[in-house]
Amino acid sequence: MLTINCPKCSRSLSFNYASPGDMVMCRDCNIHIQTALDGTSVLANYYIDSSKLPPRLDDRLCANCHVIISGGGVWEGQLRFCGPACWEHYYYPDFCANCIAETTAESPSSNSRFNGIGTDFLGRYGDACPNCFSVIRRRWFLVFLIPTFPLGYYRVKYCTSGNAVTGDRTFKARHMPPERLRESSSRTPA
Repeated sequence: MLTINCPKCSRSLSFNYASPGDMVMCRDCNIHIQTALDGTSVLANYYIDSSKLPPRLDDRLCANCHVIISGGGVWEGQLRFCGPACWEHYYYPDFCANCIAETTAESPSSNSRFNGIGTDFLGRYGDACPNCFSVIRRRWFLVFLIPTFPLGYYRVKYCTSGNAVTGDRTFKARHMPPERLRESSSRTPA
């Protein structure tokens, strides 16, 4: 994964399948950026004029997770998303500096259930982060879908809106120490 700032518009960009040394494109200004091995980036010699691009053949695909949207969705200009989680992840794919500072790097690998027994996030503590849209949720061990043992609080950022059949959503999570819950819920936009 490669994360850089665009030298022209200063937007933070994340690319899942790029590495230092690759050439990438900013989604806002349509310019190509050459990345260096030391993490720096420079503008490449060419610019893509969006008016000369061919029309998008299939606007049924989510701009974030690239699945077919059967109905509705969220529109942002010419981009279409499955739901709010895909929209939020597309525009802010990582945790903001405040969320990173108040959490630890400990993260659950995944939530899984089999015949109603397993782990999942339930409830919500406070409002979403005004900067990166992450929320504080409590992780539980479930027995027959009944929350039995609390496993701690986590700041969770959903990457996709979820599968229509199973409802599973991909996520990123960071452990939230209990002593920081009160100060985190009262945070306001910067």
